[in-house]
Amino acid sequence: MASHAPHPETAQPSSAHLFTLRVWQERVGESRLEWRGKLHHIASDDVTYFREWAALVPVLLAMLRHAGATISVEQVPDWVEEEETLS
Repeated sequence: MASHAPHPETAQPSSAHLFTLRVWQERVGESRLEWRGKLHHIASDDVTYFREWAALVPVLLAMLRHAGATISVEQVPDWVEEEETLS
């Protein structure tokens, strides 16, 4: 028999966070495109804009911390630079 994870809506409210993510490309100069994004934490209505994909995870971690989530450095992927996640 298959094991199923609890449905996110039945989890405790403080353990689940709902975000919307909007991404688009903007022209920088005449020949370069740059990825931009908007991350919106639905419950708190916090919004953060970012540039380039590498900024997404640090922004997400900062918004989770601001919402009260506890995130240890061990939970952060190795490819995320430590100084970006601890600020």
